[in-house]
Amino acid sequence: MTSSVDPIALCAMEVTTNGAAADIRINDIPVATVGMPTGHGQGFIPVSSEIVRGANQLSARVVSVPDPPMAGAKVEIRIALMREGDRYFSNAGRDLVRLDWVAVPGQNMLSKDFAADFGPAQWSWSRCAPWPTPAAALDDAMPFVRDLVAAYFSSEADWFEQASTAQYADMIVAFPALSEAEQKEQIATAIRSDPPEAVPPLPQPRPVLCCHNRLLLLQAPEGGAWLRKRGPGARGSGDQSLLGKVDGRWQIIR
Repeated sequence: MTSSVDPIALCAMEVTTNGAAADIRINDIPVATVGMPTGHGQGFIPVSSEIVRGANQLSARVVSVPDPPMAGAKVEIRIALMREGDRYFSNAGRDLVRLDWVAVPGQNMLSKDFAADFGPAQWSWSRCAPWPTPAAALDDAMPFVRDLVAAYFSSEADWFEQASTAQYADMIVAFPALSEAEQKEQIATAIRSDPPEAVPPLPQPRPVLCCHNRLLLLQAPEGGAWLRKRGPGARGSGDQSLLGKVDGRWQIIR
C-alpha cells in the first residue's frame, strides 16, 4: 500500500453547482450531495480514501432540479491531486477527472472513468463480501445494526472506535499527515459532541447497497439518514456510516 506521491499531497474533489444538486459517488461509494434546486453551491471534499491505483470511476446523479430548469443550471465536478498551499477552486494541482452537467432534458446520470498513478491497489472495501440484495445484507447485519443503534444514541465513542478498525487502517494510508491517535480523536469528538438520547421508535431502515454491492447504507424510508438525533445541540446530518463485512465481521468502513 505504498504511493509514489509526496505524502503532503491530497486528492480532493471540488464541486460547483447552480440551480441543481448532485449525489456524487467515486467507485460507487457515496461521497457527498452538493447543491440546491435554487441558488449557487460549492463543496470541497478530500477523497484520497476512495481512489485506488489504476482504474477509477466518478459518477453523479443530478437531483432537485426545478421544472423547467433555471437559466444557467449546472453541476461541475473536478478531482485533482493537490499539495499543501494550493488554493481550492483555483485550478491548482493536477487534474485527474472533470465531469460537467448542464440542463439537458432527460439527462440526470453522468459517469466518467479515470486513472490514478498513486494510492493502494485496494482499500478495505475491496475485501468486503458482496451481497445479492439489500435485504440479504441487512438481514445478516442486524445484530451489528442493533449495537450501532445503541452506541449511536448513547454517544459511545469507544464502541465506534472498536467497530471502525478497517476504516482507521485505510485513513492512516490515505491521510498520513494525521496519526492514528489523531484520527481516532476526531471521530470520538464528533460522536461525543451530540448529547446522549433515549433510543426513539425507529422505522425499518431502507437498505441501499453501494460500492458494487459490497457496502450497506441505512436510510430512512423517505431518504436521508436513518439514525438521527433530534435533541438540543444535535447535528442535523445524522449517521451516514457505510457498513461492510470484512473477514467475517461487520464493521464501519466509511
